[in-house]
Amino acid sequence: MEVYIKNQTAQRQHMAMVYNATQQPIYYVVGRQGMLNDSFELHELSGNLVGEIKQVSPGFLPRFDILIANKKVGAIKRIIGVWHQFIFVTDLRWIITGDLLDNHYQAFTHGQLVFQVDTALLSDGALAKDLIVKRQQDVPVAILISMILDLWSKNTKRGQAPSPITDGQLIWGD
Repeated sequence: MEVYIKNQTAQRQHMAMVYNATQQPIYYVVGRQGMLNDSFELHELSGNLVGEIKQVSPGFLPRFDILIANKKVGAIKRIIGVWHQFIFVTDLRWIITGDLLDNHYQAFTHGQLVFQVDTALLSDGALAKDLIVKRQQDVPVAILISMILDLWSKNTKRGQAPSPITDGQLIWGD
């Protein structure tokens, strides 16, 4: 399944719309960023909570739990020295590799592709994150992981030229 994520950010509050391949909205993501308790929640358009990724440990290398239907399915954390290229998702046994700073990466389990993320130019000329997910049931987890990796990328690249994806300058229909 292919989905597109277009972010909108205002200070420390985040919102993103998730669209299917025909650019119809299917989910929205809301989140917050701070010194502690960064989190993102994935909702159906009806408002029902699908899942969330939330910070459970503070510090330079925080850990985030991934919950789907209020059940922990995995955890993700930065690793000193290699986080720009590798991230491990425990419990799911996924390894994420690629250029994590520029949102070009893939997730694998047991040598099989789970999902990949790239930047796409949509038909209306807007940029978005393009997620291609192999199994429908992995779509919510892939969306939540891509949101936290985008946040880490944005925080790491502070002081560099702004990105329209990470700085929330994308609004559908611009």
